Amino acid sequence: MRIELARRRSRWFLIIALVAGMSLFVAACGSDDDDGGGGDETTAESGEATAEAPKCGLGNGEEATGEPIKLGAIATKQPGTDFSDIPNTASAFFECVNDNGGINGHPVEHIVETEQTDPGQDAALARKLIEDDGVAGIVGSTSLIECDVNHEYYEQQGFYVINSGIAPTCWSTPNSAPVNMGPRY
Repeated sequence: MRIELARRRSRWFLIIALVAGMSLFVAACGSDDDDGGGGDETTAESGEATAEAPKCGLGNGEEATGEPIKLGAIATKQPGTDFSDIPNTASAFFECVNDNGGINGHPVEHIVETEQTDPGQDAALARKLIEDDGVAGIVGSTSLIECDVNHEYYEQQGFYVINSGIAPTCWSTPNSAPVNMGPRY
């Protein structure tokens, strides 16, 4: 049963990663206009600037209604260090995906937890997300210590993590996929 659950999580993780990657690719391409110029388009009637609305998800404007796909994130948030903007940005993207058909009709529920660089708290949050909340993956985590504290637990549970790598462990663990430049930039 555990193997089947791990396979199901891996399949959802792959789907989510592909959707996120394709969405970023499409967003990076921008609009394709015929004039080749970089200026604002204007309407002939009003002279006001117009822009095409960005699309995410299926881009169909229909709210996702299926069973939610739960994802989690852990971020450091304490006096002097607040990385919660990163998972909150991921949450905003998932809201847009949900408003545009979700992932094959399923909305994404992004559960963001914050920690204060306490290893016990960090470990408890990872277990809460996986065991209590039942997340299918960890996406958008940005923590000073989370990779060091939780990477073995994630490996045991068959979880792959898309995160911002801060701790050196983020860069040397096979189940961590940091999206930032890392320690060698």
